[in-house]
Amino acid sequence: MNGGNKRIAIFEYDWSMYSFIKDYAIKFAEAGYFVDIFFKDWDIRPDFAKVSEFKIYKNIRFFDFTTRPTGSQILRRRFKRLLNKIALRFSVKLKDKPDDIIDHDILSKSKEIINQSQYLCFIGVEKKGLIWAGILSQIYKCPLIYYSLELYIEDNPGIDRVYHLREAEKQYHQLSIATIIQDGPRADALLRSNGVDHTNVLYFPVSVMGDTVQEKSKFLQNKFNIGDDKKILLYFGDIYEKRFVTQIVKMAGCLDEEVVLVVHGWGPKKYLKYLQSIANKNKVIFSLNLVDESEVADLISSAHIGIALYATSNLNDKLVAFSSAKLAQYTQCGVPILAFDTESSRGLMNIHACGELIHSVDQIPLTVREILANYDAYKQQSYCAFKHFYDLDKNFSGFLVQFEEVMREDAISRQLARKDQFE
Repeated sequence: MNGGNKRIAIFEYDWSMYSFIKDYAIKFAEAGYFVDIFFKDWDIRPDFAKVSEFKIYKNIRFFDFTTRPTGSQILRRRFKRLLNKIALRFSVKLKDKPDDIIDHDILSKSKEIINQSQYLCFIGVEKKGLIWAGILSQIYKCPLIYYSLELYIEDNPGIDRVYHLREAEKQYHQLSIATIIQDGPRADALLRSNGVDHTNVLYFPVSVMGDTVQEKSKFLQNKFNIGDDKKILLYFGDIYEKRFVTQIVKMAGCLDEEVVLVVHGWGPKKYLKYLQSIANKNKVIFSLNLVDESEVADLISSAHIGIALYATSNLNDKLVAFSSAKLAQYTQCGVPILAFDTESSRGLMNIHACGELIHSVDQIPLTVREILANYDAYKQQSYCAFKHFYDLDKNFSGFLVQFEEVMREDAISRQLARKDQFE
């Protein structure tokens, strides 16, 4: 955009600062925008993004409203989820008022900050971020954009966590001028579910900063004394039953002699203890100390094959190929992927054979053997997939063209509306 106001505000509420959102804000700053980030998290983990990086950019301001949750807040959250489950069971709509969703004190402090500047647009990340941005957008008559990361819609088994937000989400989504989302199928699902048919769609796959990681590290080998004769099959991410981790750990006993499974991530203590009790200690290594954001690439690049199994029973997980940070990180490091055979994953691997698709966990040992037998070809295709689909610099350049066109069209529309008002 030439001249004019180039300050944007990004809102995240009860949603963690992942690396790709931090990097998204940084790319806006590097493109010459002034970026205000309004942030309130529910929980902080060491593997989340380093917000300290914002300090080196004079045109980024970071307003952190995070506080540790009180006992009463935790109880209210649990009670809300119980109400959601009851409402879902009896097909009753819940209509929480937007002003009751966003903390009044946070809303008031946000206004104090926003009063000092003029903004090009407000970008709300996920449901509560959209509601926070939406409330302020109506007050300040500022264009609203919805940045969707997860399809927490009616077919999602986790809908009971956010059901009370759905009506407010739909309300503000329908008032938005644009939707940022990873690809066409996810856009179709979200817009249809929210009853939105007028918004501009800005495609932006989950992406990773930096170039491909060509040099293989020995992070896991050194940390767990894994010999160079071993090949590492890596499970990376949250450790939950819904990610098939129980089946994966049981399967590990059938892996070839040269292959070991490393399970890295975070999970409930009770579940982790159970997994450790059933694991073949010669074949499974648990890496449960979360690493700093700066060490993630080293960890992943020390593996040979990465597991990325998502459920096939809901659209959020079925349409995951271009919305998964895990897949982006695997491909950046040239790590071939094991994924379930879904339309989304098939679309990725039909273009770049960066791994293999399976129908069940039992197929993993044979599929791992096949990948290792032709490893260099899979590795190079993994790098190609990164450059094609997950490269942040490339993806943001394309996104910025779309974004600036939408903002130009909105500015013209507003000018015409004002002109008509006074004629």
